[in-house]
Amino acid sequence: MQRSSFFITVLFQTATLLSLTSLPACGDPESHQHRVLVEAPNQLRLTDARLRAVPPGVRVSAAYLNIEAGAAADRLLSVRPLADLAAARAEIHRTVVDADGVMRLRPIPATEGLPIASNQTTALEPGGLHLMIFELPGEPAAGDLVLLELRFAEAGPVEVPFRVFDGDSEGDAEHHNGQKRKRGDA
Repeated sequence: MQRSSFFITVLFQTATLLSLTSLPACGDPESHQHRVLVEAPNQLRLTDARLRAVPPGVRVSAAYLNIEAGAAADRLLSVRPLADLAAARAEIHRTVVDADGVMRLRPIPATEGLPIASNQTTALEPGGLHLMIFELPGEPAAGDLVLLELRFAEAGPVEVPFRVFDGDSEGDAEHHNGQKRKRGDA
C-alpha cells in the first residue's frame, strides 16, 4: 500500500471513530441504520456495525453489520478484536438448521471466507451470518464503542468501530437464547 493512501485511510478511520463517540447513546439500532461507518479500500462500505451488550458474567457476544461491495467482489477472511477487547477471540459464523430442525452456529474457516458479491450488500444479522466474540474481558454496555479488525482478501485489514446495543432491542436475545439448540452449542 502506498504511504499516502495508508495515512489517508488512518486519518479517515480516526475521524470516523471520533465522530461516532459524539453520537448519542441509543438502544435502538434502527436509529443508526444506513450510517456509513467505514469506507474501505476496494470500494467496500461497512455500515450499521453493532455489537450485542451482554449481561453480567456472560463472556460471549455477537456482532452485526452490512458490507456493501462496489464493482469488485471481495471475501471476508477473519475478524480480530482490538483495543479493550484484544484479549477476546472472534469468528465469522453462519446459522444452519440440521436435519432435526435444530439451529446451530457454525464457524466459517478463514480458508473459505465469506464471499462478498460485487454490487451487492451482505448483511450480517441475527439468525444468519454474524460475528461471534468469545472470551470477552469485560461487559461492554449499550452505547459503548468497541473496535474490531475485519480482514478482507482484497481490501486487507479494516478497523471498524462497533456500537454496543441492548440485545433485546433487536430480537437478538431470541437468536441466541430462544432458539432450539442442543447442549454444547454456541
